[in-house]
Amino acid sequence: MRSTPGYILLLSKQPYQASGLATLLERANCSVALASTEDQALTQTIRHSPFLIILVGNHHLWSQTLMKALRHCANTRHTTLVALTDVNAPSW
Repeated sequence: MRSTPGYILLLSKQPYQASGLATLLERANCSVALASTEDQALTQTIRHSPFLIILVGNHHLWSQTLMKALRHCANTRHTTLVALTDVNAPSW
């Protein structure tokens, strides 16, 4: 899906894990972009700042560089950053 202002960015190294969540968000009329690599995530965030970034899966798998960049985005661009630890048993 094309990202526009006011979109949600889902980050998942295993995109199949986030597909169900993406579908639910799209049904709720949310614009959703899915990134499966750190480069995709950073490029997407720099181009158009999302209002919500959801990290799917084990957050320890993401690099410190990515996490610092996302935290910077969250702090400077009014973006909310959350980690969804288990798509089968959500814990926010």
